[in-house]
Amino acid sequence: FYEASSAANLAGDRSGSANPCPLPPKAWIDSPSADARLSGLLHIQGWAFNEDIGIESIALLIDGKDVGTVHYGINRPDVVAAMAVETDPNSPLLGFSYDFDTTTIANSRYTLEIRIVDKQGASTNFGARQINVNNCCLLYTFPNPRDRQKPRMLSSPLTNTH
Repeated sequence: FYEASSAANLAGDRSGSANPCPLPPKAWIDSPSADARLSGLLHIQGWAFNEDIGIESIALLIDGKDVGTVHYGINRPDVVAAMAVETDPNSPLLGFSYDFDTTTIANSRYTLEIRIVDKQGASTNFGARQINVNNCCLLYTFPNPRDRQKPRMLSSPLTNTH
């Protein structure tokens, strides 16, 4: 935030102050960590704020594609204290979370990041990191063919391993 003691226009009028330069947003993805090996339901969480302006929305991006809008507005007094947040209109509700089903994408290496849109409509990407999706398999039992029963799922080892 910068404020001039006076600003002049072409007519020579001195207004007494200039429009402040907005501060950029700040954000962090707490989890998953970079290079995490992930499977099943992935819980993504972090925080974001933008002093003076505030955050309008946050989208989750996988390889640059918007896969959903995260839930923004989780109480994070730890972030307010650690980052000395003073003027964000959303404070202290600066946290976000999103549950992403990794079984909806192929096993591979991806870039995960968030896109923040502030209350003035400007967008900024944050937190780009590589993740590795590796959804293994489902375990089934196959009954005796003479019983004419369908296979039954015993268990699913699709769990987060980050």
